[in-house]
Amino acid sequence: MSDIKVCLVAAEFLPNWGGVGTYCVELAKALSDDVEFHVVTLEREKRGRPVYSKKDMLDFFDDKIDVHILGKCPAEDTFLFNAKMQMAVHRKLPRILKEYGIDLVHSNFPQMPDILLKLTKRTNIPYITTVHTTIEGQKEGIKASHQSFFQMDLSEKCTLLMYPMLRFAENIYLRKSKNLIAVSNWMRTKIKKSYSFISDLYVVHNGVDVKQFSPRNPSYFSLWKDVPDPIVLFSSRLTTAKGVHYLIQAIPKILERNREVHFVFAGAGPKKIWLNLLKKLEIDEKFYTFLGYVDYKQLPMLYAKSDIFVAPSLYENLPIRILEAMACECTVVASNICAIPEAVKDGENGILISPNDVDGLSKALLMLLEDEDYRRRLAKNARRTVAENFSLRSLAKKVVAIYEELCA
Repeated sequence: MSDIKVCLVAAEFLPNWGGVGTYCVELAKALSDDVEFHVVTLEREKRGRPVYSKKDMLDFFDDKIDVHILGKCPAEDTFLFNAKMQMAVHRKLPRILKEYGIDLVHSNFPQMPDILLKLTKRTNIPYITTVHTTIEGQKEGIKASHQSFFQMDLSEKCTLLMYPMLRFAENIYLRKSKNLIAVSNWMRTKIKKSYSFISDLYVVHNGVDVKQFSPRNPSYFSLWKDVPDPIVLFSSRLTTAKGVHYLIQAIPKILERNREVHFVFAGAGPKKIWLNLLKKLEIDEKFYTFLGYVDYKQLPMLYAKSDIFVAPSLYENLPIRILEAMACECTVVASNICAIPEAVKDGENGILISPNDVDGLSKALLMLLEDEDYRRRLAKNARRTVAENFSLRSLAKKVVAIYEELCA
């Protein structure tokens, strides 16, 4: 074990909210045996009670990491949650860094939880920041949905309304961030093109725990009973940029030819809009289920119980949820955009479709539903791809090497 002491600044942690939260959880898990790992975060509340207490977090990691709670906040909207995190980090993180003798701070972008700290230069400790996406990219994905402003999630509305200010903050933050990790080659190219002052970035692809995410027997999955097979799963935040409306619009086309299928929607976010769309399209309730937020511990069973995973996104980097589904041998159908092709090879370990293409999505799903052998072959290849190229152990080795280089 290295004697390096690392502090991860995690606006999203447990319970995971989006891809950044999952990245932080997986990073802590991967590095807990390699370095002394500290996490600073907010405790999320729901109806005045913690969703995950500090004890719950420590238990999740078998007490192999230290967790420092900076405050409490209702987990209702990522935009407001991140703002409170930024204030708490500015006030409280310097003391924690000094008290525990931290050698390196690891943060995440575009949440920028440490932006105020960087602006005020309250610490001289080296930083490394993982770049997951950009403000510009988020705006592009939201606008590409062609959805009404009133159908958007609150965080999406805030991104559009405050875009000039957020873009300005993004520019300043990246100028203050000397050391950057991109989670895909595509993102590395994107960042260097948009910000000429950035000379280079490390590339460390996202990784998943292939022992935790495996095609285990999902018979004890407790979130639903008597749901007919095969199952088509959408598991992400229910936002327009994730393309949930394209899957819903494809359902009637699929049911015209195949009614032996059930669609499951899992993820945080307002579902009323999407339920209204399902009702408008006259889709019988027996063909779909909304699970809401699913605890991270139960995600492997959810993937393993499902047959097809759908990610009709309009803008992504390299989504961890796609890698998780692949590791669980759940066949993936995803948009052929951004960094997704770095993991999903069309016709080899999944199916790639054009974004905004309802007909293409419905045809791909029908093909997989009607050809079980082909579906299983893709799923087997998908797990092999993740085990060989996107494992958590591989991520850990590369990140620890970067830590050692920066602290040398």
